[in-house]
Amino acid sequence: MQFGQNTVSRLACPARGGYIWDATTKDGRARGRNETVRGRASLRFASPPRAAMGRVTRHPGLHDASGTELPGRLIEVAGSESYVVDAGEGPAVVLLHGFADTADSWRRVLPRLTASRRVVALDIPPFGRSQPPAMNGTPAVEWYASFLDALLDELGIEQAALVGHSLGGAIALAYCLERPDAVDRLGLIAPAGLGESAPWWWHAAAGRPVNWAALLRLPNPVAGQAIKAGMRNFLEGNLMYDARGMEDVIEHFVALHGGRRQLEQLIAIGRSLITGYDGTLIQRAAEVECPVTVIWGREDRLAPIEHAEAFAGAVPQAELTVLDQCGHYPQIELPGRVGELLEELLAESYGPSESLRTSSRTTFSRTSSSVTSRSPRLRR
Repeated sequence: MQFGQNTVSRLACPARGGYIWDATTKDGRARGRNETVRGRASLRFASPPRAAMGRVTRHPGLHDASGTELPGRLIEVAGSESYVVDAGEGPAVVLLHGFADTADSWRRVLPRLTASRRVVALDIPPFGRSQPPAMNGTPAVEWYASFLDALLDELGIEQAALVGHSLGGAIALAYCLERPDAVDRLGLIAPAGLGESAPWWWHAAAGRPVNWAALLRLPNPVAGQAIKAGMRNFLEGNLMYDARGMEDVIEHFVALHGGRRQLEQLIAIGRSLITGYDGTLIQRAAEVECPVTVIWGREDRLAPIEHAEAFAGAVPQAELTVLDQCGHYPQIELPGRVGELLEELLAESYGPSESLRTSSRTTFSRTSSSVTSRSPRLRR
């Protein structure tokens, strides 16, 4: 992987979540390598929405350990103006959020990671403050591989640890399979895409069984109220184990996607992703050679715990931790524990001659009727 340098100039201050930036190379051209990738598709977009999602929403933001807000910037990456927060020094770790989310989903674990690492958190296109990409029917796994190539190129990163949640976990795993030399280690938090078909919540995002289309046909302001109420109820009942005290988390999602136009965009993306769930990621999981930490909430209602066990069985060096009283949002629900686990993954060193597939990380340390003896350590 070759790397260039870019100059990024700030043109305006952030206002209600909107940012204006200029990203160019030294010779004044917009940056962004868009390589052709011969990957196997596990996710697919049909066509991107035309406008950025949640562009004027006020976001929680990211902060370092001292509480100082970390500035974000928009840079041109693979044809998409992408929102990136880049903080800290040391080996790089890239944080990839889940479906319909933003970089701010890492706000409760990022501060401790920046103490010893260069941390890059971004709004994955087309979500949050990033612009939708012109994918032109390209399978998403191929486009995201090119996108991550271009992102690392722009930031001068040759190798990074990837940590992904839900959809971001699927993207991270797929990239690791296609670019193993670029991934130092892998952190997967309830990753999507490990099933043979799309889970029920993808169908819900696509308007099945929740009849979002009927809500969209309602006259204003009834439609807006119904959409917000339906989205709020869905998130309160499914995103976390216990939504009490998490009103700010729910309201951020509602602010991002609770409008008629925003919901239409979200439905279009959800539908375009359904056909990409073909079992490819779990079939190829055994090819992963780098260190892997897998974190899953035992009460996850969106990503079945059986997927965690299947992945652990396929990747013997993976270390699986199942968190009790935790749903699909571990980095928000139990940030202290998730932060500890990620620090362990990022801090652990491996000698160049060590074979991860026979390392001590594969030791099974706790019995479980649902995990075989081939599986890695299972921890709470």
